[in-house]
Amino acid sequence: MLIETTSPEVLGEVQATQPYKLLVEAVTEAATDVHVMTARCPKRIGDVDKTRQGLFLFNYFVADDAGVALQLWDYLAGWYAVETGLDNSTVLEPLGDADYVFVNHARWDDSLPRFMLRQLTKPSFRTYMLANLQANRTGAMPILYRLA
Repeated sequence: MLIETTSPEVLGEVQATQPYKLLVEAVTEAATDVHVMTARCPKRIGDVDKTRQGLFLFNYFVADDAGVALQLWDYLAGWYAVETGLDNSTVLEPLGDADYVFVNHARWDDSLPRFMLRQLTKPSFRTYMLANLQANRTGAMPILYRLA
């Protein structure tokens, strides 16, 4: 779930509201594992259009060095733009302690099978994308979803 605010400075105000508290309570009761991460957006290719259906991605990144991982995101985003037509993506960088160095959020107009075919059948996915992640000791854990 993604809750956006106008700026990181208003996060506390949002978290203090009754609707936010009720939402967190409902999610906590329904889920076995809940992580809440406040974040800011230090990088973007373009805004993610959440007003219409598509194939959405939350990609959770872990790394030994957050700075290296952010530089790597810049480097690898070009591959996604060329090879999958990605024209939007935002980096959500945690404010405070978090399990991840950042979470990437993106959207495509493709179906899941078409997206997977476009990505996984390219030899450069392994030789470029996965090789760079490994060389920079960075892991990516993607979650693909559609709007409810």
